[in-house]
Amino acid sequence: MSEAPTSSRRGGVGYPEVERQDRLDPVHLRGRFVDPGVPVVVRVGGEWARRWTPELLRSRFGSRAVPVQREAFHPKDREDEEIPLDAFVDGVLSGSKKYRLLASDFLAVLPELREEFEANPYFAGILLDAHLAHNLWLAPAGNLSSFHHDANLDNLNLQVSGRKRFILAPPSAFVAVEGDGSLAFSPLDPFDVGSDVHARLLRAGVVEATLEPGEMLFLPQLWWHCVRAEEVSLNINTWSARNAVSTWRGAKGAPLRVRALLSLYAAGQPRPPTADYSPLVRRAFELIQRARG
Repeated sequence: MSEAPTSSRRGGVGYPEVERQDRLDPVHLRGRFVDPGVPVVVRVGGEWARRWTPELLRSRFGSRAVPVQREAFHPKDREDEEIPLDAFVDGVLSGSKKYRLLASDFLAVLPELREEFEANPYFAGILLDAHLAHNLWLAPAGNLSSFHHDANLDNLNLQVSGRKRFILAPPSAFVAVEGDGSLAFSPLDPFDVGSDVHARLLRAGVVEATLEPGEMLFLPQLWWHCVRAEEVSLNINTWSARNAVSTWRGAKGAPLRVRALLSLYAAGQPRPPTADYSPLVRRAFELIQRARG
């Protein structure tokens, strides 16, 4: 359930590439990839790139305040601010790496985009379970995420403009990846080609995918990922929560303590732990929330 079918090709960082498919109907996508927890890149069309480039967003929304994060590798070190969208885009296009934009529930931040977004129901309709808000990311070239997983959340990433490279590790690679003993964050750099870390991750089944405009990546729950913007990049993602039974199965290959804690965490979703939870469930929440920052 945790291994990704890959092509024989190697990507730009030297890992096998994630399988790619032309547009799949939601039923087949769910049956072949979402339900069994297998990552895949799906080509869904490039109409997004023509509508939502950074330059066009700047021209449409001008000085509207938007949420940004200062660049930092570890989530705990990131600082959130608000700055005018036009100033942010000007900085990104000039090569500044100081900020990246993360608009959680971006349709609340930029409600004028709702009609255009909902005109293409394919993206939002794939995750049939209740999903969380859609998020918009706008990152400068070279922006690097932490190496982490999203616990019991399936993740859909739709590339709108620019290119992003994703390095993915299955749950069975947990021991090879976790590094500092954290449940959800690794200090390793999977982009360090030729290093001992790179060789170890290759043996552990790590794969990669570079998203072009109009392509979508399905990233299953518990899959570690580290993401680099290869150029100024705009993408949308949404998460959908899995239940505890699915999380226990999806974590196959991870240490027993990890499978237990992650499953307990999933059992407590979506509300935070309260007095009616057992101490073990509350402890699982505390550990994973602390690790995720």
